[in-house]
Amino acid sequence: MAKPITEPPEWRRRARRAPSPPTPLPPRWGRGRMADAVTVGLAALDSDDDAGARAAAEVCRTMAWDQPDDVPGLRIGDGEGDLVLAHRPGQRFDVPAAAAAFLARVFESLGDEADLDAAIELHDTVVAMGEPVWDTARGAVAIGWAGAVLHEITGEEAFLATAERGADVVCEMQAADGSWGDADETALVARLLEEMADSVEARVGVDPPVEPEGDGGGEGG
Repeated sequence: MAKPITEPPEWRRRARRAPSPPTPLPPRWGRGRMADAVTVGLAALDSDDDAGARAAAEVCRTMAWDQPDDVPGLRIGDGEGDLVLAHRPGQRFDVPAAAAAFLARVFESLGDEADLDAAIELHDTVVAMGEPVWDTARGAVAIGWAGAVLHEITGEEAFLATAERGADVVCEMQAADGSWGDADETALVARLLEEMADSVEARVGVDPPVEPEGDGGGEGG
């Protein structure tokens, strides 16, 4: 795994450089069945509405697992524009990435393994969609957020690599005034950078320190 350029304390510092503080409300993820479910589900989690979170998670799980075979991309809704194509710029990669993060958070809160499985499926699908995933701050921070939450839950290095790449990309994209595009985009990126830092640092507190290789000077031939 390539060494990251930035680390969680830098992510938090960059987030706090933003000209407006992160919004306390869950961000909206646009229109469409999956985007609506993520927006409503995050609000339900934040208000301890378990029934609402479960209902939204079911929508996202169903869309993750029951993709039609006759379409050349990832279906995120029922509209004409609700198809995310791999290796194409300008796609809505942020929506399935945010769904992966949401499902991981639902698993963390409510413990249904199906939510974790679907979160991993969506994470892996988005990462496999190629370099355009990382072309925008919104897409990069969304998939980085999913990686950070999944790393906190599982400890798997592949998810940490996603988080680190996403953070590196958005830190590189930050303007001199601390912004990422307009006020809404800036608030979204800043909020998720903070959450990514929290998730990765929380996992550091769980994992035992790595023992150095070798016999440690013990007895032996």
